[in-house]
Amino acid sequence: MDDFTTYYASLLDGAYTCVDRIVVDAYYPLGQTAGGFRTWWRTFQRDDELTTKHLLRFAARFSRSARAWAREHGIPVIFCRKGVQKVRMHKVAEAHLPKDPSFRGVFLVLVSREPGPVWQVGAFPSGAMDLRARQPWPYVHYYYFHLIDPDWGHVAIGVCSHPPFRARILLNGHEWVARQATHRGLAHRKLGNCFVDVQDPQALTALADRLTDQHIRAVCERWIYGLCFGLSVAEQRLSNFR
Repeated sequence: MDDFTTYYASLLDGAYTCVDRIVVDAYYPLGQTAGGFRTWWRTFQRDDELTTKHLLRFAARFSRSARAWAREHGIPVIFCRKGVQKVRMHKVAEAHLPKDPSFRGVFLVLVSREPGPVWQVGAFPSGAMDLRARQPWPYVHYYYFHLIDPDWGHVAIGVCSHPPFRARILLNGHEWVARQATHRGLAHRKLGNCFVDVQDPQALTALADRLTDQHIRAVCERWIYGLCFGLSVAEQRLSNFR
């Protein structure tokens, strides 16, 4: 998570200013160029095993491991049709939200097919390796892990099944503010994604202003590495995958 891009959408509703949807795109910097990807690969795999076939095996390994983990923990896995909008996927997830208010962790896995970065391995006429990203990006499986976080509520983390496992974290700033308000005893009422009644509007706005990139980084770091099923924990450490 050392490099990410955050897009902020702000909602101004009367006297209440809160951060609404936050999308964090996470990627492994060394894996974004051919030379960097090959350097990373050598840290935990043999260089002569860097083939298109072997890379596809990593994607299959991700899918098998994710489904096996979900099955072991009794978590539903739902495959969505190609092109299903994120809004529709979110509604599916909301229908599976845990009833227990103390629940923490993953409660649903949605799998979608969408464009993703895929490396392919060829050879130059000289025989040297020709490693390049496929263009345009092909449709691949993204696994969206829907979970309940103690500070952010409903969070979705989508991970591309192909190395280097690009990810997307979907957060709701309103949920963060609401939970901060609850922790501080600030009376409020939220209908859907809107604050409709607040004891102290200025105090709520002050809470929203306290949201920083450190809070965003913390929730990403808390979950993402345990959900990267393409690499074992040992392989992540060995290759300094971040």
